[in-house]
Amino acid sequence: MFRIDSEGATVGNRFTEGDPGLSIPATVVSADWLNSVQEELIKPIEEMGLALSKPSETQFWESLLEFSLRGGRKLPFLATLANNTGPADVLDNNNAGAVLKVDRTITKNKIMFFDIERKTDTQIVKEYGILFLSYNSKDNVFESPKYFSLNGDAGTVFTLVQIGATDEYKLQYTTGDLTGTSYIGTLDMTSIIEIKQ
Repeated sequence: MFRIDSEGATVGNRFTEGDPGLSIPATVVSADWLNSVQEELIKPIEEMGLALSKPSETQFWESLLEFSLRGGRKLPFLATLANNTGPADVLDNNNAGAVLKVDRTITKNKIMFFDIERKTDTQIVKEYGILFLSYNSKDNVFESPKYFSLNGDAGTVFTLVQIGATDEYKLQYTTGDLTGTSYIGTLDMTSIIEIKQ
């Protein structure tokens, strides 16, 4: 997006109605400015999966509500959890396998809701709760993740590991053994809130 810069725009790139008595022209509302505003408004509507509708006057608002309900993300952070493994990186299947990372020069705390479901043909374990990643400025490290389970125990433990000699840490998991066949394990995370340094 950009501020209006067409003929008649003020020095500060604002609109003016002009003043014919002082020979000040009104601002020309240009097609490139209108198209920019239109596309800025349409983008969140389409990203939230809503089909544009000419008679509707609430779609931008609906897209903001949907974005909020999704925890401020287009898609949840969705990872696959292997059985009886670890430590293994938590990888986002909805973002080309990106690792969940934090940088101690940028992040003070990161808070997120999580939902774990692990199942086989004979059993299922579920757990959901809140995960906290917290930077300790005294020791210049991220502390072990703290998580509060609101129900269940999916046999999953989270750890944070520094990536080499960098300022970044990645989230890893370890899972217990869930017996049975046709194992599926998923970790969904949403409402990811980051408190910056």
